Amino acid sequence: MLRTQLKQGSITRREERYDVTHHPRYHRCGRFAAVAIYNKLVRLRNTVKSSWADIDVQCKKRYDLVPNLVEAVKDMRPTRNLFSKR
Repeated sequence: MLRTQLKQGSITRREERYDVTHHPRYHRCGRFAAVAIYNKLVRLRNTVKSSWADIDVQCKKRYDLVPNLVEAVKDMRPTRNLFSKR
């Protein structure tokens, strides 16, 4: 569009120089920003997945320890009278 206007004489060479929206450098910067944002989002998604996996592992460990806790409480039942006030 600018070249056709330049040929027709409606704009000057100086105005054409300041039209930077079609400059390849700005397209590269835009692509770079898009890739950087995408990579950040992927990194955050992986961090969230890893965090939930860690929580799941901790819950499974606690679940596996519940029977041991029940047995310990059953074993402590006869000694409960030692600590109670008479």
